[in-house]
Formats: sequence, structure tokens, C-alpha cells
Amino acid sequence: MATITTESMALEFASPESLGLDPAMLDRIEQLMISHVEDGHYPGGQYAIARHGRLARGYT
Repeated sequence: MATITTESMALEFASPESLGLDPAMLDRIEQLMISHVEDGHYPGGQYAIARHGRLARGYT
């Protein structure tokens, strides 16, 4: 079994627009994830979308 370790770093939050991301597209990604969990495809999930070292959206 392999073990992978990485350094942890805190990301500052920024609006999707300021990072050149479309908030409507991020909403679609979040809704897709929620519907897959509700439909029983996955027991749960998390995602984080960052650009240029800043976090635009995260969901658990």
C-alpha cells in the first residue's frame, strides 16, 4: 500500500467572478453533486474549486 502526503495550506476565499469563473457553472456542479448523493449514487462528497491559489467555492 502506498501513502501519499502533502503539505497543508490555507486558501483565502475570493468571488468566482474575481477569479474569472462563472458562478452559474459552479452552481450547476454543486447541484449535480447534490442530486447524485440524493439519488444514492454516492454516500456523500466534497469539492473545492480554486484558481490562482484562492478558493472560489467549496461544499461538503
